[in-house]
Amino acid sequence: MTRLHMNLDTTPRINWNRKAFLVVALFSIVGFASQYFRDYSISSPILWLYILLMIHTYLSVACFSRLIDPKDLRQRFVDLVLVAGYIWLALSFTNEPKFLIAWIMLFALSTIKYTLLLDVLPHPRLLRRKIFANASSIFLGALALTYALHYPTKTYADAHPTVMTVMLVLFLLASLYYFFVNPLYRPDRGER
Repeated sequence: MTRLHMNLDTTPRINWNRKAFLVVALFSIVGFASQYFRDYSISSPILWLYILLMIHTYLSVACFSRLIDPKDLRQRFVDLVLVAGYIWLALSFTNEPKFLIAWIMLFALSTIKYTLLLDVLPHPRLLRRKIFANASSIFLGALALTYALHYPTKTYADAHPTVMTVMLVLFLLASLYYFFVNPLYRPDRGER
């Protein structure tokens, strides 16, 4: 590309890391503010699940914002629905079944987002890995929800810390795998 072409490029440049930070900051503020104004305490595994999810969200936004056309109206719509899903999840900290339903819905919406990108982005392996990771999170949430609904508790204090702890450990192990062994948030070599 010549200097003339580079000077004529008027595409707005977005700092993807700043965008990712702002998105995670917003969801974190909503999550923690929702607890500040309530008299409930949240379970430690739910808090850690949310923190891990925020790490994934940061990396996902930083990775995929570079690849997705910011003018794609379908993706903008899906992103708005995802924002609503994140807010719902943050507002569900104190109710285990609601948290798990919000978790499942958030990952289902995210799976739809990346499925819609399969025909658009030239990164099929990256997208398939992301879809598989999201589907695994849906399955994990569904197992935990099935247990929580099958063995209901009378109060939040009696909630199932074991099932949420198991979910946290499995999500943490999957996260470590996707952070260090088979990095999820970068295109494969050979893909543009």
